[in-house]
Amino acid sequence: MSLLIKISKNHLISHLSILAIVFFNILPIGAQQSNKSRSLSFSIDPSSELSISGTSNVTDFTCKCEDRFENYTYNLYASKDDLKFFLYNTYIRLNTKSFNCKNYSISKDMWKALQADAHPQISIELLQVLQNKNNELANACNQWITLNAILKITIAGNSKVVNLDVKVRELDKNKFRFVSSCNLLMTEFKITPPTALFEMVKVHDAITIDFDLLIYVQ
Repeated sequence: MSLLIKISKNHLISHLSILAIVFFNILPIGAQQSNKSRSLSFSIDPSSELSISGTSNVTDFTCKCEDRFENYTYNLYASKDDLKFFLYNTYIRLNTKSFNCKNYSISKDMWKALQADAHPQISIELLQVLQNKNNELANACNQWITLNAILKITIAGNSKVVNLDVKVRELDKNKFRFVSSCNLLMTEFKITPPTALFEMVKVHDAITIDFDLLIYVQ
């Protein structure tokens, strides 16, 4: 997939902000932003994939999100050099029980571990995007580029700020593909890794959240 549009400097600000989908209030608004601000929206194509995977002492597992993505509106502020972007109201909320592990028993154990009844949603918020002059989104029309994103992930009512490298490529006008992977520990969210069959099956602490998102900017 490739980015096909040529974007002006002003349009670059609009297009880069779509990273709010993916991928988590680090700097105060007045600290770094310039007077460039705008309210924008984006949508996630239904073909996009988001999954949680892990391992146990018996087998590996992958739980894919089957939730329907909504249209999102958010606020973007750009730094004076257009290399740093601060985003607000960039929440993506996913129903915890929308994660299907292809085995109802495994899915049910995972929902219980993620405290789905008490905390029915997993939240992903994009806080900040960084690019450098040699790796700008404007160069993504013919190749993959890598941007840095700071996100806040909330699971079971507990949050963690993470720093991710995100691969980006433009597919068509206002249409982008974002791919990234985030390694986490369940215990970082005060989650006890699930067990089954009288604790003979034990899920390991480490999990991976994979994103492969097709985004439309509006």
